[in-house]
Amino acid sequence: CHTACYDYDYNLAECTVPISKITYVKENIPFLKKTGCVAINMDSVSGWNLYGPHSYLADRLMWKADSDPDAILADYYEKCVGATAAPHLKAYWDRIDKAVVGSKTHSGSFYALTAIWTPDLVKACEADLDAAAVAAGTPDEKERVSLFRSGLGSARFWLQFNDEMSRCDFVKARETFDRWCVHMNDANQKHYNSMD
Repeated sequence: CHTACYDYDYNLAECTVPISKITYVKENIPFLKKTGCVAINMDSVSGWNLYGPHSYLADRLMWKADSDPDAILADYYEKCVGATAAPHLKAYWDRIDKAVVGSKTHSGSFYALTAIWTPDLVKACEADLDAAAVAAGTPDEKERVSLFRSGLGSARFWLQFNDEMSRCDFVKARETFDRWCVHMNDANQKHYNSMD
């Protein structure tokens, strides 16, 4: 018996903050192959600033499911920001992935974000990207660190917006939302969330 799978490469109904599906992809795609799955239709959005590593990993594992996922990711990080900065970018995404896995929830939309994104996570992720920016050697590598910093900026905006909405401070929430939209439009103009 053969099966096919339809899956999502992003946080369904919410495409504004970084979410990692690295562990999910590492476990799920090889499992599907072992159980007779012959095709995967991966519904994806182009959000490299939000989903870069697991999107890359999913593409590679869908092509060859028995590949070494850690080697694929090491190659991705090094080619993205250079060998010296790669450990810091890996730490950033591992930290997000650990928060996603530890949340023990997958509801899609914004509902699970409070179980994932906390002020402490943002602070730790900022330190990872600060270290990556210092270690990145070329202008292109530094720009790619900025790409991921853009995604982290959206997480920061979401935390502020969510806090203000929770306190029924709708005027401030609207102001934050408007600034967040400008931030996301800037990412779009820089093609951080596209393949251009």
